[in-house]
Amino acid sequence: MRRKIEGLVLLGSALLALKWITDPSGPYEPILAFIGASWASLDFFFGKREGAPSNTPSRSEDAPTRSTSTPLPKKPDTPALPYFKWNSTSDFFADRFANAFPGLRSSTWFNGQEAADRLALLLQPPLTFKNEDYGETSPIWWFGRGNLQVDKFKRIDARTVLINFDEYNISRLAAIYSSSYRRIWVYVETEPMAPTGLYPRTAQNLEAAKAQSETYAEEYAIVDGQHKVTRAEYDDGHANIGGKITPIAGNSELRVRQLRPYNFVLCSHDSPINNINFDSELEAFLDEMLLDPSVFDKYSNLISRLPITRNP
Repeated sequence: MRRKIEGLVLLGSALLALKWITDPSGPYEPILAFIGASWASLDFFFGKREGAPSNTPSRSEDAPTRSTSTPLPKKPDTPALPYFKWNSTSDFFADRFANAFPGLRSSTWFNGQEAADRLALLLQPPLTFKNEDYGETSPIWWFGRGNLQVDKFKRIDARTVLINFDEYNISRLAAIYSSSYRRIWVYVETEPMAPTGLYPRTAQNLEAAKAQSETYAEEYAIVDGQHKVTRAEYDDGHANIGGKITPIAGNSELRVRQLRPYNFVLCSHDSPINNINFDSELEAFLDEMLLDPSVFDKYSNLISRLPITRNP
């Protein structure tokens, strides 16, 4: 119906326009204005013309559609980092030291599970904070054969812990107190762990490490908290699990397992221990301690006299 009316209106408008051209003085202008108004009113009576733009959204291949399947689980939001409210990293370490070793006013040794318990108090979360100057800060650092901030701690069992991605079987630790809060530090010793069974040459390599009085570790990964895979498989993002090649990127966790006696030091980032000129002596101290524990007092006294070179 609408199409017929539109055709008649267009035809009448064309005829009147021709008449107006040939006879400009004729009464055609009001009639054409009436026809224009009538044309505009067609939408009111008949709705929008087919193919005209509409405010109603249409479905297309690129438009999202409502799914009737089970929705994917929402990933948990990463918790916001707490603000670092201490005046310095040494301030923070002194607080944690007091929590882990309350009442201690002299250097003291702790063994076995008690050592692991005290370490868990020292390294309880949070270990990383928001800092207005640097964005993020990790106030506790690990020093030994290299150095690294401590941003992760996990208790695996009574004596086994995970610090960052390193597995340690805690043997003993020494809590070194000082009246100068910047000189507080902790020495940690670990016992050998059992090999992962992933590497056929581990036994041979261990014998060579023992002969040279060296440390030795295996790098591997744990998939879904239970399957051990090699470091090479971890790097490739796929592993042979139960005879099946399985993607593991995103659900595997890198680990380093110490298979020989090992030791390291924990302190604040602005501790005097964090001194590039002391790195070689610190490594010598750690190596000697594994062979002759009597050298501890000598190196402890040396550390107590290190210059304070970093701003708090």
